[in-house]
Amino acid sequence: FFSSRRRHTRCSRDWSSDVCSSDLALQWTPHVELFGASSVHSNHGRFVYKNYLEGLPFANDPALVPHVKDIVRELNIGFVIPAHDDATVTLAGAAEELGCTVVGSPAATSILCRSKRSTYNHLKGHVRVPHMLDVADDLKFPVFVKPDVGQGSKGAYRIDTRDALDFQLATQHDLLVLEYLPGSEYTVDCFTDRHRVLQFVGPRKRIRMQGGISVHSEPLADPVMEQLVVDIAAKINAALELRGGWFFQLKTAESGELVLLEVGVRTAGTSGLARGLGINLPLLGLYDAAGHDISIPE
Repeated sequence: FFSSRRRHTRCSRDWSSDVCSSDLALQWTPHVELFGASSVHSNHGRFVYKNYLEGLPFANDPALVPHVKDIVRELNIGFVIPAHDDATVTLAGAAEELGCTVVGSPAATSILCRSKRSTYNHLKGHVRVPHMLDVADDLKFPVFVKPDVGQGSKGAYRIDTRDALDFQLATQHDLLVLEYLPGSEYTVDCFTDRHRVLQFVGPRKRIRMQGGISVHSEPLADPVMEQLVVDIAAKINAALELRGGWFFQLKTAESGELVLLEVGVRTAGTSGLARGLGINLPLLGLYDAAGHDISIPE
């Protein structure tokens, strides 16, 4: 259905922190035979995927691409959906070598968005980004620190004193020192089609986080703020070459401004909320990657 090169479409979704959600997004369509894959032997994916592979090399291991290439050939995989930021960078850059379609944004966009410093520098003329602070200055505390490349709030802290900041700078590599944003946090699920048209913007408030991941989200109910978010999404979409499901995160500054935290070129973990509204982002990504024009009604 998806590809003239194969009688059946087989899809591998790799390295997912949201394995169960991705399985639910694709398991019921008759057009896909779904395989899950992970680098972790003790991952719970074996309980939620009918077809499941584990023990693959990690995303930054040079052995990953040849390993996945062998899987693609042996299982006749037509599409791969990376579900971890590092896997997105590695696999998007190796699509031609893998011999299948890697669903999502181009490799250059994946690489840029993996670095928060690069993201901020690229987008600061388009949307409000956090002020990056010089540690040599006389800083006003609190400030916020986080790794340039990271996920799940690992290594991210509010810092209230110079001594605490010096300790973090001495113990963590490549930290960004940013203004502290005290307000509410939002994730915005988006979809951009192969014509670069932004088809869907779904903002949600992050109610409760666990390990830096939103485990309770609610749709944004304020129409004025929703329009502000849609405008930000359109500016990001115009400034980056995006495709398929992607997301960005916002936090409210003390002034009330919405400030960009990051852009992710994969489907976000709690995007199951969008699927509850009828917006199945992983499946739409497959349709788009196969060259089908789509529309997205809620």
